[in-house]
Amino acid sequence: MAEGREKSEEIADSDRGKLGAVAERTTSAVVITDARRRIEWVNPAFTAQTGYTLDDVRGRTPRDFLRAPGNDEAVMNALDAAYRNGGGMTCEIRNRSSAGTEYWVEMDVQPVYDRGDLTGFVSIETDITHRKANEQRLREASVFGAMLEDSLNEIYVFDTGTLAFIEANRGARENLGYSIDELRAMTVIDIKPDIDEAAFRDLVAGLLSGDEKTIRVESRHKRRDGSLYDVEIHLQMASGAPNRFVAFVLDITARKLAEAEAEAARQRLSAAIETLPDGFALYDADDRLVICNEHYRNIYPLSAPAMVPGATFEEILRHGLAHGEYVQAVGREEEWLSHRLAQHKAAETTVEQHLSNGRWLRIVERLTPDGGRVGLRIDITGQLESRERAERAEQRLVDAIKALPASFWLYDSDDRLVMFNERYRDTFCGDPSFLKPGIAYEEVVRQGVRQAKKASFPGREDDVVARIISHRHEGHSEREYQLADGRWVRSYNQKTSDGGLVGFGIDITEARVRQDELRHAASTDPLTGLANRRGLADYLEAIAKRAGDDCRIAIMHIDLDKFKAVNDAVGHDAGDHVLQYCAGVLLNAARGEGIVARVGGDEFVIVCAAPNDEDIAGMADRLVQRLSAPIPYGEKSCHIGASIGVAFWSPNSEPDVQRRLTDADIALQQSKSRGRGRFHFFEDAMRRRALLSAELAQDICDGLKRDEFEPYLQPQFDLTSGALSGFEALIRWNHPEKGLLVPGEFLFAAEEANLMDALDQRMLERSCALAPELAIAGIDNPRISINLSGLRLGDPKIVERIRSTTEAYAIGPHQIVLEILESTLLDERAAHVDDNLRNLVAAGFALELDDFGTGHAAIGNLRKYPLERIKIDRSLVAGIDSDVDLVMITSAITNLAKSLGLKVLAEGVETEAELAVLRQIGCTCVQGYLFARPMPIVSTVAWLQNRDELSSACRLAANS
Repeated sequence: MAEGREKSEEIADSDRGKLGAVAERTTSAVVITDARRRIEWVNPAFTAQTGYTLDDVRGRTPRDFLRAPGNDEAVMNALDAAYRNGGGMTCEIRNRSSAGTEYWVEMDVQPVYDRGDLTGFVSIETDITHRKANEQRLREASVFGAMLEDSLNEIYVFDTGTLAFIEANRGARENLGYSIDELRAMTVIDIKPDIDEAAFRDLVAGLLSGDEKTIRVESRHKRRDGSLYDVEIHLQMASGAPNRFVAFVLDITARKLAEAEAEAARQRLSAAIETLPDGFALYDADDRLVICNEHYRNIYPLSAPAMVPGATFEEILRHGLAHGEYVQAVGREEEWLSHRLAQHKAAETTVEQHLSNGRWLRIVERLTPDGGRVGLRIDITGQLESRERAERAEQRLVDAIKALPASFWLYDSDDRLVMFNERYRDTFCGDPSFLKPGIAYEEVVRQGVRQAKKASFPGREDDVVARIISHRHEGHSEREYQLADGRWVRSYNQKTSDGGLVGFGIDITEARVRQDELRHAASTDPLTGLANRRGLADYLEAIAKRAGDDCRIAIMHIDLDKFKAVNDAVGHDAGDHVLQYCAGVLLNAARGEGIVARVGGDEFVIVCAAPNDEDIAGMADRLVQRLSAPIPYGEKSCHIGASIGVAFWSPNSEPDVQRRLTDADIALQQSKSRGRGRFHFFEDAMRRRALLSAELAQDICDGLKRDEFEPYLQPQFDLTSGALSGFEALIRWNHPEKGLLVPGEFLFAAEEANLMDALDQRMLERSCALAPELAIAGIDNPRISINLSGLRLGDPKIVERIRSTTEAYAIGPHQIVLEILESTLLDERAAHVDDNLRNLVAAGFALELDDFGTGHAAIGNLRKYPLERIKIDRSLVAGIDSDVDLVMITSAITNLAKSLGLKVLAEGVETEAELAVLRQIGCTCVQGYLFARPMPIVSTVAWLQNRDELSSACRLAANS
């Protein structure tokens, strides 16, 4: 055993030697520590990486000297936890070398155990600094690329050989109007109407040869719509891609326009000053010549060569001195120059100047608001004439101020009034006699505040005055205010270079009136003169701000019933007349309190105080009555009605009125669903129903997509022959969560969400698809009755749509019976209903009136429309065998139908006793649970194929 142990130790020593050799030669730093993380050994790669030798680090922990500050705290904590728990870990951290250089390493730390005891750790650290830098560059490149793509300027990349577009950023695509695919099929020449390919290649030759790094050129581009725009192009070779150009394009249309306007303004100014009879010169704040007229040059012929834009006033004077221009300066040139420069700088006094050619000049100079100087040179050679001209020149300045179409004022640095015109005096509605030169600015402001409308300057007078004066020191201020006489003024104040204040005021009364008119127009319905939605919103917002604790508001949402029928039958002029008439009725009902707004084509809202529910109920009832009365229109009368929903709002406790507007609309829908021509107060249950309706509407949309609706067929029998005469298709919904739903559980939601057309169309398609299956089951030319909603029947294209559907399923029109409700005949879309009913019959479809006896259809309508059959509602059938009144009503309906040549079908027959009575009073057709329940097609086919059940039903129909 001793020999075996010695052999094992020799093998272990050999393995350790091999591992040591690997550690010595690996390019990754290797660190061996004891269990307390003190370094015992490092390899040469560690020294190369960190600059520390083994002697430098033996006995030290890496965290004491090697780890760089700023490492992820979570990573460092996890590393410490691995050390404490004697476990391993791989992570990325930053180290710092002995030279202070920071670098990234990927570190793999593993524990070393000897006979179960932790003896130390081995750490292998691989330098990943280069990789991390690449990752950072990639991130930065991605950000930079996104910035270029989102840049509003145009950026293109195109081929140096073909000049074809390769890439274009969003700014380029949107400005040119092309997609990237369209641009890639084009060359840059396609968007450059002012240069051909040869000229363009000459332009970029320097880039291709390397003689130029970048080219800047101004050009014009052509958009997809043919419009042109000015551009400034910076063109260069793409870095790293010798066959690619990169173009950075700025749209300089606005700049070009501004330059053109500036040049036009400059030319106008030049033309204007050239017409002046005197010499004119303008110097900027640096005392450099900006512009002068030819008179100015002619006055100083010896100094004229120096009068170039940008020359200083002193340079021009020195040129004149050198050539003997100024007689008064002879022998005292520097003294004269210093004195003349001081006069020019002050620009306050009038200077008389004698020239060497014998002329006398009067110089009038003034400071401009930007610190420059403007001056006139007046020839006063003839003493009297020259002085008169000088006086006229001064007077022109005064006259110009007086002639300004605005009020003008000037205060000195001590805030004392220096100069003003009459228009300034007119801005004070009271006694303006206080306005005199020398009066303090504060006193003028105080008088102005007192004479303006309080709304323009809210607050205490002293506070308002102090606030206005504080703006005096800002350099520039603007404000608008209204005078006591109603005029509006916009004032501008500008601090002068000497600390004074110059300003002017413009009468903006007309502009404010137009602004108010526009604001009124934006919030007013032009047809009725009532507020529109915006005006209503502004009014409600104002109420919310000023409402007291006991404020209670009624919101009435009014919808005009049958209004569309007026437009369709009488014309839109009549419709406009009806709307204006109704607006008057509503305004009269509101009695000048609150607001009346038109919020839709035939919808209005009244907002008024609601002291109690009884008053509002009475008001709503009166409105229903008034709006239901005939409305005269020429020689005709228009008949409409009104449905109203009412909600109450307490602004102090409910700042957001939108919920209450919605509540009023919900109550309105309740009134409309209950038959119209009535009003309802909002109740919480209505909101729950509205939410349910909205949820059901969404489910219906989803159900249509998933094809969850199917027709259930209920057989119909002819009492004369006992034969099966057809089927009624009744809609059923296979709801994925609620199971099988009947119409009463979801059709109300479909009607409110305008989904009836989609459901009717789906039922028509599905029913047409069932006809071949019924034929296979032995029914020749099966007839299927399908409900047609009033909304769908009001569609002017419904005949074409139904015919297209039956043709698509190879079904003859005679196989489809369209059921319509009594209420459809009175619907406000009656203009279309009339034509559609006749056209449907002409196309071969049969019509029957459903649920007869429950609506309001006039007997005349039975004659007016081409009906084949009427259906007696089940409410008139149930219990008919024991109710004499029902027998009389049903018998009357049956006899009426017979007299008009119409068949009669009684639905909902459940007992043989009911059937016997119906046969006795002359009913010709029946359907109901007594014969068969509504069934899906599979069950229907099975029922038809069960001869016993079918024969029993037929015998029952024939022999009862």
